Amino acid sequence: MRLHFPRRRVIQCAIGAVAVLGLLSFCSYLSPFNKAPFDAARWRSPEHEDARCGMVDDLRSRLLGRGQDMRGVTAVLGEPHPSRERVSSYYLGYCSTSFDPDTLDIAFDEQGKITSVEVVTH
Repeated sequence: MRLHFPRRRVIQCAIGAVAVLGLLSFCSYLSPFNKAPFDAARWRSPEHEDARCGMVDDLRSRLLGRGQDMRGVTAVLGEPHPSRERVSSYYLGYCSTSFDPDTLDIAFDEQGKITSVEVVTH
């Protein structure tokens, strides 16, 4: 048995798929987390603390891979803000909203290896 799809329906579905992909690409472009390459000196500088947001995507993709240890993270990012057990939090500023600050939370397993990296809005 052969299925027959009306040409109009196929065209509508194709246009819808292109629109969704375009919207996702546009939202990614507008993300506050992918504006600049990671720069350790700027990350650690108190004058540039607001620049951290723009470095998050690059930092996550290039430097914060699963299995990296806590000492390596601290060597690159500096000491975290007061954190929970096995989670290091780094203040990012007001990235997602203008009224709730964001942090970069890096979770570690019992051996001190990265298990997850998340941006958290408080």
